[in-house]
Amino acid sequence: FLAVYNKNGYFTQYGLPDTESVWTTSWALMVLKDAVDPVWERYGLFIDPDFLNRTAVWLIAQQNPINGSWGEIGPIHDRKFNSNYTLDWNGEYIQLNLSLTAQCLIALKMNSDIRGYAAKIISNSINRARMYLEQHFPKITDAFERSIVTYALHLTNSPIKDMAFQKLNQTKHKNDYGIYWSNWEIPRMKIYWPSKNPRQNWKPESPHEGHAVASTAYALLTHIMRAEQYNKYEIMTWLQTQRNYAGGMASTYDTLTAHKALVLYAISTGDTIQYYNMNINFTSSSSADLDTNYVTINDSTVSTLQTYDISNVWGNVLVDGQGTGLALVQLEVKYNVEYPWLIRKLPYNAYNMSLQTRLYGRNFSHIDYDVCLSWSPEGADALHSSKSGHTQFTIYIPTGYRIEERYLKTLIGDLRNLGDAENAPGPSLNFLFEFLDQDPICFTFTLIRYIPVANMSRYYELTIFEYHEPMNGNRSMYYLRDLFSLDICEVCGSYQCPYCPYYAFAMRSNQINMILIFLLTFISI
Repeated sequence: FLAVYNKNGYFTQYGLPDTESVWTTSWALMVLKDAVDPVWERYGLFIDPDFLNRTAVWLIAQQNPINGSWGEIGPIHDRKFNSNYTLDWNGEYIQLNLSLTAQCLIALKMNSDIRGYAAKIISNSINRARMYLEQHFPKITDAFERSIVTYALHLTNSPIKDMAFQKLNQTKHKNDYGIYWSNWEIPRMKIYWPSKNPRQNWKPESPHEGHAVASTAYALLTHIMRAEQYNKYEIMTWLQTQRNYAGGMASTYDTLTAHKALVLYAISTGDTIQYYNMNINFTSSSSADLDTNYVTINDSTVSTLQTYDISNVWGNVLVDGQGTGLALVQLEVKYNVEYPWLIRKLPYNAYNMSLQTRLYGRNFSHIDYDVCLSWSPEGADALHSSKSGHTQFTIYIPTGYRIEERYLKTLIGDLRNLGDAENAPGPSLNFLFEFLDQDPICFTFTLIRYIPVANMSRYYELTIFEYHEPMNGNRSMYYLRDLFSLDICEVCGSYQCPYCPYYAFAMRSNQINMILIFLLTFISI
């Protein structure tokens, strides 16, 4: 966390010099305040008050001295914070920056009990930001902007908070799983009835899921603050259906916001369930003896992820639960494909990407990768944005090959918009860009074989996506058939490899020739 912190009080996305970010700093200030807890301090998690003071002072210094708003001074990593435009008093179009201003206001209000120099200036900054949001609230058309601004107005006890809440309720969506807020309709899992028991398909992928989860999370926080009972349960159930197999949502920002809302919801309704005591039974029809697996959830295991593996993936999984409490059951399914047209397609390809590979060296010990990436016109038309947000490009590489971390880091200063590059498990490589536009970014890197591995897969995955909206992306695969055809003796390439006939035969031939030469020499004497 401190690796991306500057002693002047701001945070950066990657820790690079001169890349300060208002969005990152305000978000960090919110997270730090949530981490301040006397109980946690007993276990070593202590947040220095002077640390919070410097961060708040820097954030206040970036506030517009005229109207009280905040504007981003660096790249916008999350497109939810892209601002719309309004007509200024002098006839010019200006950006409102309402969502960013609301987040900065929330961060400062959460730290209103701060000590140091920030304590003298924080109240004035909060009031100016609140009045700015009150002035421009009627101009809001975006669901996320409306949700976060409404929450900020309630947090600061604004006189128009009731009007904002009424407007928020008028713009909600509703489906079978509950209530949510979004600019787009979020598809739900399809249910069909082959018999008396319903069947559910997998969770559909939406390119606006992160936007909807963050919007709904702030709406739930507002309901909790108002102690509203109506609709609160349905909002919670919809958020729970958006979890992935790892327990999170679409990305980091919406997951943290949603988890905070869900924790506060659990606290506000804690008296409804005095203690947890549940038994969940899983039975798979693919099991020959129909074994039943029991999962017990009680007060000691309520926060523990419990899994059950299905050996034969076909048929039905029957779930039977009884007891007191609430539990979320999810099924994770993975499968491999051999051809690009079998890949599950995204709604549209938000990025263009191309890849060329060149294999050379003894037994293809080196592989050159030529990569070109750009924001596609299709993505620009669908999202009405000329560039992407924070982007991650991930490419899976053959086992045994690698590129040293120091060579990856040299790309950061040479490649446009590249913030970080790293080796990752898989094995794979991750390249993190501040943003991509329609001007292609092309680069080359080389993999070297360090560990001899043979009979490898011929298919490898490459993906590119927006970090804060992962379904805005592109998926593809590439082939390395030449590596697939190599056996272990060809890969090893050394007399030290056991049971390799090429090298063993050569050694025996040389030894016999030397013995014959020695005998002929001895007889001639």
